Amino acid sequence: MPAWLESCGVSPRHAEATIDTESERGRQWDLWLDQATVADLSGGIVVLTGSRGSGKTQLATEMIRNAIPRRPKPRYVHVVDFFLAVRATYGQSDKTKNQTTETEAVRPYIETSLLVIDEIQERGGSDWEDRMLHYVIDKRYAAMRTTVVIGNLKRDPLLAAMGRSVSSRIAECGTFIECVGVSFRGETR
Repeated sequence: MPAWLESCGVSPRHAEATIDTESERGRQWDLWLDQATVADLSGGIVVLTGSRGSGKTQLATEMIRNAIPRRPKPRYVHVVDFFLAVRATYGQSDKTKNQTTETEAVRPYIETSLLVIDEIQERGGSDWEDRMLHYVIDKRYAAMRTTVVIGNLKRDPLLAAMGRSVSSRIAECGTFIECVGVSFRGETR
């Protein structure tokens, strides 16, 4: 299973991690996972917010793990890696036989059954990034494919950072899960 998760873009740290669901913190985390799974089944947008170390990325990893029986290969991506993948298509030499277009670069992110975009607050907020993010989320929204957005921001600043169009789609078919509590990084797993 960890190798399969890594092939979806999940880091080895999260692919191999486990949460003690018998602890009080683990039971809270399990409730968040139940909420996220219900939202995932509706093809909407799941927004995971909270402070660093609160379990957001691990929660998304578990959503991917749970999606295995019913979905083709889901995809996890750090927002900066997404933008780098698209930017890599720019400036390719005409002599390159394997040129990739922007459309081809974003297609895997649009067509995957479940897309997790992590660290959304790390983007630069340029008009180009706003358009690319909106384009992918809008295409997924239209196709009723679940998108998970993870950010270390509170709800309102996160919505502002994502722009009005994405925020409007989240208002229609989104679920916010605020992951709060003691950092998992400060606890023994």
